[in-house]
Amino acid sequence: MSRNREAALKMEAHHREMVAALRERVGRMERELRQGGDVQEAARPVALYVERTVFPHARAEEETLYKAARERRELALLVESMVKEHQVLGTFYDALVKAEDPWEAYSLARLLEAFFAFHAEKENQDLLPHLVADETLSLEDILRRMGELFREEGEEEGLELDVRKLPHARRHATIFALLEKLGPGESLVIVNDHDPQPLYYQLQALYPQAYSWTYREKGPEVWKVAIRREP
Repeated sequence: MSRNREAALKMEAHHREMVAALRERVGRMERELRQGGDVQEAARPVALYVERTVFPHARAEEETLYKAARERRELALLVESMVKEHQVLGTFYDALVKAEDPWEAYSLARLLEAFFAFHAEKENQDLLPHLVADETLSLEDILRRMGELFREEGEEEGLELDVRKLPHARRHATIFALLEKLGPGESLVIVNDHDPQPLYYQLQALYPQAYSWTYREKGPEVWKVAIRREP
């Protein structure tokens, strides 16, 4: 298998993972609304995932993958249509966060989910095969640069949990419950009054290579760590 094909398979798998993550959040939104939940709170996981994962991913694609594809005349119109589809996703997102009627918001979330799934499949089926076949192009390098751009844009983002406010016995269980809900590229920032190294070792034992660990502040009174789910 060529390196281009290996890189394309990774891109396709990431698209499927993002589609599944968005679908799970829209399903959660429906369940909360049926239980009488507040529309804005119910829509929040969907909106956050689009803000922190879908949009940064789209911008990274435009700067790398789409830029390379646009140089090939036969792909120029396809790339242009895919850039416009990113703009349509933005329109759906704007309508979702402004919606006040719960079922209007849910319908918009489902439209956003379905359109993103269509867009991702279009990229997998119509764009990537052309680039795989181009021996002058390194999809491996493009994938690496996309990851760098995605990380640069998202490294300051993240939900924040101040564990100092929690009983010691509940801290790790609460953290792991939140980590399991993160989508690819999303982060949880832990705030503590000491270095949470024991958590790091437990995380590596349970989920090797699934999460990155970055100190943002290292004492002496406050420690902050960003735990990011890797794409």
